[in-house]
Amino acid sequence: MKSKLFLCLCSLLLASAVLSAKTKLVIFNDVHVSPGFHTEEQLKRGIAEIASINPDAVIFNGDLTNEGSDVEIKNIKEIVSVIDYPLFMLPGNHENTWSQSAGATYVNIFGTDRFSGVVGEDSIIIIGTNCGPYMKMGDGHVKQEDLHWMSATIDSLLEAHPTGNILSFNHYALNPDLDNYFDYISRLKKYPVLAHVNGHYHRYMLDKVEGGNDLHNITLTSLDRGKGNYGYSIIEIEGDSIKVFSKLLGAEPELIYAIKKPEKTRFKHPGNNWDIKTVWNDSASIFTRPTVYDSNIVFGTSNGYIRSVNLKDSLLEWQYFGGAPYYSMPVSVKEEIIVPTINEGILKFDKQGKVIAHFADSLPYVADGIYDVNRNLLYQGGYGKLVAINPETLREIWIFDSISNYCQGQPAIDGEEIIFGAWDSYLRSVNVNNGELNWKWNNGKSSNILGPGNVVPVVTPTRVLIVAPDRYMTMIDRATGETIWRDNSVKYRESLAANPEKTLAYAKTMDGQLIAVDLTSDSFNPVWTTDLNIGYEHAPCPSLVVDDMVYVGSRRGIVSIVDAKTGELLANIPLGVSEVNGFSAVPALKTAAGFTPVAVSLIEGTVTLLTPEK
Repeated sequence: MKSKLFLCLCSLLLASAVLSAKTKLVIFNDVHVSPGFHTEEQLKRGIAEIASINPDAVIFNGDLTNEGSDVEIKNIKEIVSVIDYPLFMLPGNHENTWSQSAGATYVNIFGTDRFSGVVGEDSIIIIGTNCGPYMKMGDGHVKQEDLHWMSATIDSLLEAHPTGNILSFNHYALNPDLDNYFDYISRLKKYPVLAHVNGHYHRYMLDKVEGGNDLHNITLTSLDRGKGNYGYSIIEIEGDSIKVFSKLLGAEPELIYAIKKPEKTRFKHPGNNWDIKTVWNDSASIFTRPTVYDSNIVFGTSNGYIRSVNLKDSLLEWQYFGGAPYYSMPVSVKEEIIVPTINEGILKFDKQGKVIAHFADSLPYVADGIYDVNRNLLYQGGYGKLVAINPETLREIWIFDSISNYCQGQPAIDGEEIIFGAWDSYLRSVNVNNGELNWKWNNGKSSNILGPGNVVPVVTPTRVLIVAPDRYMTMIDRATGETIWRDNSVKYRESLAANPEKTLAYAKTMDGQLIAVDLTSDSFNPVWTTDLNIGYEHAPCPSLVVDDMVYVGSRRGIVSIVDAKTGELLANIPLGVSEVNGFSAVPALKTAAGFTPVAVSLIEGTVTLLTPEK
């Protein structure tokens, strides 16, 4: 009886502690709601409880949905619209990676993908940024323009509230899973930061920021706690004290952590022991693979610019502002550049950067297109369709529209076929002349995100090879679309390439290996496997084979170069901290020794030229 009374008193004390705090925040992390999904009703129950807490603000810190679809985002907006308290919301990797609108629907519905505000009696400054990864698998990433905005916003809010402390929010923790986390903390170190609050890992954790002095990552768990339990978190702040409570639905809050604001926030850079020569260092992020024409590089930025830079002198040749991020690789066609966009259809530029043709389309383009020089046609994937376009006029020649999601990876053309994947779980073969379906292939799973949505297929005269997030390598009969063999002896992802002779294919594994496979064999036949010494890996960056060397991009800015014949690891070149988008050979700058330079772009906004010396 006494123990029960003691427990009741503890519960009352905890509840009163929450209710008496000067600043109270209710935080929902990783709710993963889809219409009709079991978390939908549980989230509504959680929102109904908020009035009993009377918070100063309610914060949703990423992964609001499962696939970031328009229907899911509109649904979550309707659910949270009943909240009467100040509401702040951030997207997470599930909103950014698979968004059918390339992130546009989220911003259109919620108005922004970042937040700032001042809450509570102590004037707590809350600041939150989007996290990525953007429209492809990768590490978390805060866009460069968001980092600039964060600093400017904190400066402005501190000027109005000079005694305010800061609570930082992002779906990701400040650790290497956020590729440019050091850039983030190097800005925070200037300010009175209480802590950084994140989700993503679906469990409670408290750890010190790597390289910091007493600044903590406060990791909050998900709505679905397992075993039929659901809940959210409460953070209360009084002075320099922070308390974190777990609140299961229908139960009293449980104290999880109590920490103090760090006295000093000092950081040491992890250090770079190399010199990096960059052709271009942008103030924004870059999500596109680079395109080369002559000795120029063309790429799109996250803040809405198409830029053409001369690789010889690193000077900006021209730029165009389109007002929205670019995800598709620009396409070089003869003397012109064609750029698919998410808000202006498809644009064609001359070499001076003037728009000379426009294919109007309201659907967003995030896929990499491909130019068929033999037929003088551009094949471009979009949401729900693949279209063949006359590059002279940007007029449709044919359209294949039997796709229930969006295309992303670059198609492969060979003979009379164009072969491509989409995020509706299917790989398809279509006739290049009229857009008629030859066959479609599925791995036996209905999950879209396990399909070949972002792979560049390797095509031989009789076969098609793919790798996908289901972690299989699959060989398919090109005539029938039937599976010849499948292998999961290692953990494959989307990264793939082949030698010019189409005798060997090269696949990067999730364990940081490169495996060469015989394309002529009737069964799975690995030729060699090389450990790239880069650890866990999931970047979908297509590899490039040039001069008998395989260029492999990683999620952490390392380019590995491997002998295409022997598998010898020739070099690991660290170019930055963020994911490698892709490569382009630059034949116009071939060296006297006969080597072809390779241009590479990184998400953090850099373009680098790699030139073998021997």
